[in-house]
Amino acid sequence: MADFTGRKIRTYRAEFGYSTALEITDAPDVSQLGVDLVGRLGVTGVLKFDFKRRPDGSLGLLEVNPRFS
Repeated sequence: MADFTGRKIRTYRAEFGYSTALEITDAPDVSQLGVDLVGRLGVTGVLKFDFKRRPDGSLGLLEVNPRFS
């Protein structure tokens, strides 16, 4: 199994949220939460979790997609 974390820098057409620029990050809490969720869901294969960091630093799950992008 492999994982990575990234952060959206810019979107085009903010009302639709299409990523136009992002960067790879080192966010152990995001990575660990993703691994935990994969285990809970009991799924295999490629998944992309979208999280939003709240003002208090906690993570909220926005959506799960069965794809790379």
